[in-house]
Amino acid sequence: MSNLMATFIAKYGQSDTIRKVKSPLRICPIGAHSDYQGGRVTGMTLDASVDMVYAPREDSYLEIQSEDFPDTELFSYGHDLEYIPGFWGSYIRGAVKALQEDHVLKVGLNAVVSGKLPIGGLSPHQRLLQQLI
Repeated sequence: MSNLMATFIAKYGQSDTIRKVKSPLRICPIGAHSDYQGGRVTGMTLDASVDMVYAPREDSYLEIQSEDFPDTELFSYGHDLEYIPGFWGSYIRGAVKALQEDHVLKVGLNAVVSGKLPIGGLSPHQRLLQQLI
């Protein structure tokens, strides 16, 4: 997480509002995504995670730099969130769109994120997405 913090400070500067979140990857042998559909869960976390260092900004923009992909994602949640096939930022846009269904977003954020999600049913814990509320 310290390398994420250093990358964040180099890109956005030091601030008292910097936060960090670690979201462990998990497996659920009895059914994927049953937790938020009201089902029972036998989930287990793994020794892998998606990590994010972030700070709020005063406008509606999200600027997120990935340490695992070459592009930086920049968009406003106040506009239509276009899906871009094959682009990692579409996952961020989808998460923001889902949050907007139940919450009014009031600030944007600057962030640096890192973590590998292997194909095959692993997902970050919902806590990572809840940090955007």
